[in-house]
Amino acid sequence: LDYCCFCPTGRSALFWDIDLLSDIGAKQGCGQIFRNEGNLKMHRMAGGDADNNEPIFWVKNVPEVFSLFDDLSYELSQMDLSHFRQ
Repeated sequence: LDYCCFCPTGRSALFWDIDLLSDIGAKQGCGQIFRNEGNLKMHRMAGGDADNNEPIFWVKNVPEVFSLFDDLSYELSQMDLSHFRQ
C-alpha cells in the first residue's frame, strides 16, 4: 500500500442502492441481546452487486437492529416495486 489511511469519496465498489433490496429480516442471537445488537438479513435483486452475486447479504452485529429494521421496512413500503412482481 502506498498510503496509511483512506478517505472514500463518492460511491465505492461495495455500495449498492436500496432499490436493489427486495426484502429484509432481523435476527438476534443470545449473546447479542445483552449488547442490543443483531444481524440484518438483506435480500437483493439479481445482478444488484457486481462484486457478489449472492441473493442474501448479512450485516452482522448491527446496533439496535430492530430499530433499523423498522426504518428500512418503512422505506421499502414507500417504494413502488410492483413492476418486479411475477
